[in-house]
Amino acid sequence: MAATEQAEAQVAKPQAKPAENTFDPVALMQEAPKPEMPPASDQSIAQMPDFATANIYRSVFDASPNARPQANQNLDTVNRLFTGTPGSDILSLLANVADARAQKDRLDPTKDFALGNDNPALLKSRKEVTELAASRGLDMNTFGDSMRKLEQRAKTNETNAHEVKATYDNVARLLRNDGNTQLNKGDMNRLASQIMKQAGDPSLIFQGNYNTCSVAATEVRTYARNPGAAAKLVADVAEKGFFRSALDGTRVDIDRKPHGESLAPEHDKIRSHASEIFQVTAANLFWTDKGKQYSQIHPRQDGGYMDPERNKSDNGERLVDKKTGKPVDGGDEHFPAVPDDGYAKIISRITGRPETNVAIQRTEALDGPAPSVLQPKNQQQFEQMLTQLKKQGKLPIMAGVDTNFEPFKGDGALASTSANAVTEEEGPHQVLIRDFIPARDGKPARILVDNTWSRNVDRLNPSIDPTPGHDGRIPQGAALTVQQMWTAMGAWPEKKK
Repeated sequence: MAATEQAEAQVAKPQAKPAENTFDPVALMQEAPKPEMPPASDQSIAQMPDFATANIYRSVFDASPNARPQANQNLDTVNRLFTGTPGSDILSLLANVADARAQKDRLDPTKDFALGNDNPALLKSRKEVTELAASRGLDMNTFGDSMRKLEQRAKTNETNAHEVKATYDNVARLLRNDGNTQLNKGDMNRLASQIMKQAGDPSLIFQGNYNTCSVAATEVRTYARNPGAAAKLVADVAEKGFFRSALDGTRVDIDRKPHGESLAPEHDKIRSHASEIFQVTAANLFWTDKGKQYSQIHPRQDGGYMDPERNKSDNGERLVDKKTGKPVDGGDEHFPAVPDDGYAKIISRITGRPETNVAIQRTEALDGPAPSVLQPKNQQQFEQMLTQLKKQGKLPIMAGVDTNFEPFKGDGALASTSANAVTEEEGPHQVLIRDFIPARDGKPARILVDNTWSRNVDRLNPSIDPTPGHDGRIPQGAALTVQQMWTAMGAWPEKKK
């Protein structure tokens, strides 16, 4: 019988009841057999399910982001969590659990990365960001998985090694930063984790309960093609409170603190703090030329306003006149509606080089002159343009849709929750054509669409039959046919949200 089984058996044996006149509870507790508690090991931790160790692990390292995964330092951290409690066997066990889990999570920056070790500069940056992330107590399983996904995307040419290195370098900036007057070290850690997660999988970028689909789609495109530029924007704002474009020197100042959903636990449909910074900055890279400032504040922080037609509840969005400091048109335009020709300006200012053809739109659906937007005249030309963009490696590309058409009409209801009630509003919406599969072997061409409402309304699976059901709904997740996408890109008079 194992030692622990013997201990359990001994504990299970009934104790003899002492005589009433000799009962001493303290002495009884001291004499009671103590079960053996072997120290945690890599093997024992590996056998434990994640839910059994995750809370212990995260509590220990969240309390001390600087703590290295060593048992004595973890014990100090645990003791601080239990104020007034001396270091006991159970606390030592908790420290050992955290230490063994950290050892299990250790990431080797030279193994299993798609871009290999032949690029000395990339390898140096990969090692550096890995060491910094581990020293700050980040979840290295998740962090390392995101790094590998990023490099795999570069391997398939959606991005490139230069952008991967730039992503690592800008994330490393945050992991060296101890914070400032607005953001603390924990904020810097979370931003670093969020950037890496979104760089690994741009489909995890959401607009949340905000009317920011135009700049959220811009964000997905930037992370997909130029993750290093996206990481630099967030790191610049987090460190300095502003972003200055390398293209033309345009500077926009941003309130870098998290607001609203950025303070909530992360999950599907919730906009991250890194995305709040990116989307607010991107909107202002357009609106600053118009004398307006888009900002995100805590709801009703300024007394709030209620526009029953457009804003049934105050979510903290503000588009204000810089001179007066008052909401534009009395608050009617509280969302940062970017016109079709504005996307190229935003993306160019973020990447630092002139870019065109970042969006595609039916000519009759444009909200004004838009020379930087591809404008197919019919469905056949639309398919030809996508085929050419695919060959030239110029995807993804942004596209405007009308949510009165399927699949977006039904997807809006599917995605709608209190976390992103904006999906209930029918009308203009901006999405991203992530990829295009030309027609072949008798199979129709398919368009893969990323939708920032929610992960469960992305249209990224070409293996699902796109034939509508009896209710008219296109099966969930199915990539669209050219005809389905062309129909959804119909005309509308309103502004995109």
